[in-house]
Amino acid sequence: MRLSIKLPLTIASLLFLMAGAAITVELQLARGLNAFKTDVAAVNQQEREINAINIAFREQVQEWKNLLLRGKQPDKFQKHWSAFEKNEQDVAIAVGHLLDSLTEPEARGLLIQFAEAHRLMGQRYRAGMETFKAAGFDPHQGDLSVEGMDRGPVKLLREASGALAKNSALVSASTVEASHIAEIFSLVVISTMLLLGLLIGFLLSRSVLRLLGASRPTPPRSRARSRAGRLVDGGRAARRRRNEHDGSR
Repeated sequence: MRLSIKLPLTIASLLFLMAGAAITVELQLARGLNAFKTDVAAVNQQEREINAINIAFREQVQEWKNLLLRGKQPDKFQKHWSAFEKNEQDVAIAVGHLLDSLTEPEARGLLIQFAEAHRLMGQRYRAGMETFKAAGFDPHQGDLSVEGMDRGPVKLLREASGALAKNSALVSASTVEASHIAEIFSLVVISTMLLLGLLIGFLLSRSVLRLLGASRPTPPRSRARSRAGRLVDGGRAARRRRNEHDGSR
């Protein structure tokens, strides 16, 4: 193949390989970044949501205690009971929203159990509120009627939060490992392309030098030495023929 064709084809092939390597590296890095944006961000958001549920639930229980302490006054009773119901509703809505996106089996199962325990707790607290009113707003009677009702939901919520935290750590570790693999893959691809480029450059330079050597004209001195050599060889051959002729006489 002529040099005028081989050289552009070789350079074009090398550029094509380098572009392919760059695209491959970019895709690997984009995959790692996308995993961080989706998987890690999703579990972090779920952790924030379950923390918000925990805060709203504790505020709900605190409003019940405020009701028992200040419920003798009608305005205070209405204030704290309304706050209790609002927090109860906030917890239920937040739990439903989290369950829509939560796929981790352990945390999801615990959160479903919490939702049911929270619903039953609400019923018991309403019965306790009626007992509290019937007892002349006696806080002791109101407290006895719901004693220990919040312990089960608190335990379930704490376990669900722990399961989410564990899952978040696993997802983060998996994403970090995937990013390390992408980095190693990128280094391997870049190193391979570099070595391949050096090899192609070496082979191309040898080919160029070979073509240049084949097309180089013979120097005058070399031509003279070549003619002189041929003359010497011719003289030797003539002497051998004469000697053979003389010997045959």
